[in-house]
Amino acid sequence: MKKAVIFDMDGVIILSETLYQARRDTFFKQYGETISEETNLKLIGSNPSDMFHLLYGDDPIKESVRKAAFMTFKKEYPMDYTHVLSPDITDVLVELKKREIKIGLASAGPLKNLHQILKLHQIDHYFDVISSGESFPKSKPHPAIYEHTVRKLGLTPNDCLAIEDSTHGIASATSAGLDVLAINAHGYSIDQSQATEKIKSLRDIIPWIDCSI
Repeated sequence: MKKAVIFDMDGVIILSETLYQARRDTFFKQYGETISEETNLKLIGSNPSDMFHLLYGDDPIKESVRKAAFMTFKKEYPMDYTHVLSPDITDVLVELKKREIKIGLASAGPLKNLHQILKLHQIDHYFDVISSGESFPKSKPHPAIYEHTVRKLGLTPNDCLAIEDSTHGIASATSAGLDVLAINAHGYSIDQSQATEKIKSLRDIIPWIDCSI
């Protein structure tokens, strides 16, 4: 049996991508720009640095200026995470703890935001390790965040199962040597082909673990 489950935040613990896309659309509308559906799919699971490098990598000055403006914009228009908790996550966390399975979080989001979201939904006490992509020179799809989280849990990659939804997240976990369950991407056409297995619901995690003994 796996000894730990490491969750991503966005698209897994919270269903937040529609909020992020709406915020991106509002921001870029100020400049008379729109982000194509194809590009939006590439941005799922990325942090602001990766996002602006993808959009303006051929113009470093514009990339830097737009990123700075976006960071200010984020502070002026904070996200409301009240109603985006995945419906099954609390029950799954309870079942994992009953089985004495450690629980980690590996997300590209800022550490302060991660703690705020977990506390908002009163699930922070379930997590043994919380890792933020801002702590590493390279975020997902680089494996560093998963390698770090596994070490902090005191385990090996083979002991751990990752729960992801995005292409970047799946690549990060698989590169670190973890099995990965890819949760249904809730209407987004995301390449999840690198995952060990695809699941329709977070509730599918428990029987998968029970069968992996």
